[in-house]
Amino acid sequence: MTVVIGIKGHCAHCDITFNLKPWQLNAIAIEEPFDCPYCQQITLDLQRVTPALPIEQLARIACARLSQQ
Repeated sequence: MTVVIGIKGHCAHCDITFNLKPWQLNAIAIEEPFDCPYCQQITLDLQRVTPALPIEQLARIACARLSQQ
């Protein structure tokens, strides 16, 4: 069974964007590098991205979207 979460990773070496698997998200969370599934090189940038919106505003947007479903 393959789980698709909708979060994408990008390889700086082969310039491919791909869906991340749960184990890859876990590796990013603990800052453990892993091989790109396409070029097999450890070239993924594990730097954290600062959200454009404050976390409180992101939470309000998420709640509003959930209530619309």
